[in-house]
Amino acid sequence: MKLKLFILIALFLVAGFAFAQSVERAAPFMLLQATGNTTEKKPDQPESYDINYVYDPGGRRDPFINLLTGIKQKELNLPKGALTVTDAKVVGITRNKDGFVAIITGTDGKARFMKVGDKLYDGEIIGIDADQVRFRQDLTEDNAAAPGLKSKEVVKRLNPVQEGT
Repeated sequence: MKLKLFILIALFLVAGFAFAQSVERAAPFMLLQATGNTTEKKPDQPESYDINYVYDPGGRRDPFINLLTGIKQKELNLPKGALTVTDAKVVGITRNKDGFVAIITGTDGKARFMKVGDKLYDGEIIGIDADQVRFRQDLTEDNAAAPGLKSKEVVKRLNPVQEGT
């Protein structure tokens, strides 16, 4: 009697598991038929996102917006052939009896031999070492990041160090 009861319970359990698995397999297909959507999502397809998302700051600033975006920068009307500190590229440094001389090119591709004290359009050379040139760049407008700053020192190396090497 106990053996028959045990076999009957085992049959019900096996039948229940088989029925549950068939319902799980059929559920996605029944859902597709109910919604009328005939395209099936493939595993390698990315999730679709709502493209109409709007950031709600809740009284805070958006951390992904550049703080300097709203500042209007004046476009410089440079004379033809003017060499600025930003455009200057150190291509060589040599030494003579008076000290170091830097070979500097600009956007025009012309090489200029410059020594300490030589003027550029927006600054001057304040120092030349064996591997670098130091410029003083005169700022024409107030910088929002550092108000009251009138000039800054810019160092340009002969062989710039690249990141990751």
